[in-house]
Amino acid sequence: MYIYKYIIIYTLTLSIGLLNYKKYNHNLQLKLWLYFLGYSFITEIVSRYIIETYHVRAIKMSNSWWFVNSFFYLFFFLSKIKNVKKQKFIKFLIAIFSLYSIVSIVFLKNFGKEYFVSNWILGQLFVVLTIMLYYTELLKSDAILNIKYSLFFWISIGALIFNIGVLPVFVIGELINWQGIFRYIIVGLNIVLSLCFITGFIISKKEYNI
Repeated sequence: MYIYKYIIIYTLTLSIGLLNYKKYNHNLQLKLWLYFLGYSFITEIVSRYIIETYHVRAIKMSNSWWFVNSFFYLFFFLSKIKNVKKQKFIKFLIAIFSLYSIVSIVFLKNFGKEYFVSNWILGQLFVVLTIMLYYTELLKSDAILNIKYSLFFWISIGALIFNIGVLPVFVIGELINWQGIFRYIIVGLNIVLSLCFITGFIISKKEYNI
């Protein structure tokens, strides 16, 4: 069962998300986020199939997911930023990440044979910065008073913890070829991420998911 750990995590998270769909189905960003979770679930299933059937690493699937993950959360939290200067800064980060990704894919690495770890690190770092900017907006708004009822908030908490935790794992894990405890740290971070999402699904209220 351990090899299906991520499939189990996604299944539980998506199931609870669908059961609470009416709480956020009026918000486009949150609906797109649910679709992103569905895409992540499908990616995990296909990756597991490739690994078990062909006995090779699903590198293309992993690289694709990490790129989509970074871009999705950058645009997701950009949609919650109202300050024009902060919007421009986040768009600048997106432009830098896009340029670096294009250069890496075209000139530096083989998309189907090498993991784009440096791109993942840069993308997750930019996501953390974007979430912090989102928090600065929250602190200056009345939304902070009922923040625990916002699904956006619980998504941001999960994404922040996951990305802060995964950054050193990527750096150190790459140097030692992902041996030992680092694999378990990734699993632990995914569990924390899903628990934050599930908490948001359960306690958020429709009127605050705007």
